[in-house]
Amino acid sequence: MQASRKRTIDGRKIKAVVFDAYGTLYDVQSVEGAVEAAFPGRGSLITAIWRMKQLEYSWLVTLMERYEDFWSISLRSLEYTLRSLDLSAGGQLLEDVAASYLDLKPYDDALECLGRLAAYQRVILSNGSPAMLSTLADKFGLDTVLDHIPQRR
Repeated sequence: MQASRKRTIDGRKIKAVVFDAYGTLYDVQSVEGAVEAAFPGRGSLITAIWRMKQLEYSWLVTLMERYEDFWSISLRSLEYTLRSLDLSAGGQLLEDVAASYLDLKPYDDALECLGRLAAYQRVILSNGSPAMLSTLADKFGLDTVLDHIPQRR
């Protein structure tokens, strides 16, 4: 699509398209393999509860007008999930499982879709930490089709 063919909303040109990373560009369920490897037979259940807790903790800190890094929220969510299932993970195993969020697979059509939107500014707006978002974008090539990714500090 050429810049001159940009669409409008209420007579105003659309200049940018904003995407959340988790669940929109990247499949959060793709952590299940790593979780299953760490906790055989429990991967699906742990993945579901973990994601639910991540969202819940994110909403709560937002409502309380506090900032908490998404990496920290992810670790706390995973700790909660394991405790609720009477499972335990030492510090390194916990970090290793949580690190699967640095290896989320993009949805099959994410790269193509972002490429087709080249006439617009393509931006990530996410509760993910800048380090997490940059790592994912760099790893899977989405950095080549996104115009703005929150940067590491």
